[in-house]
Amino acid sequence: MHGNRRKYPRLGKSLDLTVEAAGNRWEGKTIGLSLYGVKVTPPAEAVQLSPGTEVHLRLRLPDQGPPLSLTAGMVRTDPDGLALSFLDLEDDQAQRLQEFVDSLLLQEMQAAEEEKVMPEKRSVTPSEARSEPDPSQELLRRAGLEGLQFPRDAALSRQWRDFLDELKHR
Repeated sequence: MHGNRRKYPRLGKSLDLTVEAAGNRWEGKTIGLSLYGVKVTPPAEAVQLSPGTEVHLRLRLPDQGPPLSLTAGMVRTDPDGLALSFLDLEDDQAQRLQEFVDSLLLQEMQAAEEEKVMPEKRSVTPSEARSEPDPSQELLRRAGLEGLQFPRDAALSRQWRDFLDELKHR
C-alpha cells in the first residue's frame, strides 16, 4: 500500500480552465488544486490519456490576473476526474499559484477561528460526541480543513508533519 505522496494539501476548489491534450481541447473545472497538481473534470467525450501524457492548461484564477498557462503530466484517471502533476512551473507561476492556494487555506483557517468564538453554530456528530478526537485530525478541524484526510495506515509523510507543525504555529 502506498502512503499519501502529496507534497501540499489539495483543496477542493472549482475554477474554470481549458485543457489541451492528445489533439483534444475542452473547457473544464478544477476539482482539486495544490501547488504541485490539479484534478480536473474529464471531457464530455471519452479521451484516453496515458500516464505521462503532456497536458496544457489555461487556468483562470480569481485574482484579476491573466490565465496561467501551465504544463502538466497525466498521472491517472479517476472516476471523478483526471489527476495531473504540474511540470516545470516558472517562478512567477509557482508564486501566484501558491499565493492563491495559501489565501484559500487562510480563509478556511479564519473561518475556523470564527467558529471557535461561536461554537454553538457548529453541529457535533454523534460519533464526535462519543470519542476523543485524534490530536492531528482535531488540529485540521480547528483550522477548518476537516475535508483533508490522513493516510489510512496512519503513517504521516514528512510533508504532512511539516504542514501540521506550521498549523500549530499559526
